[in-house]
Amino acid sequence: MSNSEKDGWKAVFKSKILGPMCIGFIISIVGMFTPYEYELGFVGLGMVVIGFYFWFSEM
Repeated sequence: MSNSEKDGWKAVFKSKILGPMCIGFIISIVGMFTPYEYELGFVGLGMVVIGFYFWFSEM
């Protein structure tokens, strides 16, 4: 990957709004394949809710 592609992905995860949403989604997807699917699902949902909170607070 080129530097611009790497910087683009870093910008997504460093974003105040998109970062928690992306990380929460990834945690939820990974949790589906583990024995702790409900626990990780709730952790992922909490991260997504934090992202939505930041999104609505900036409106």
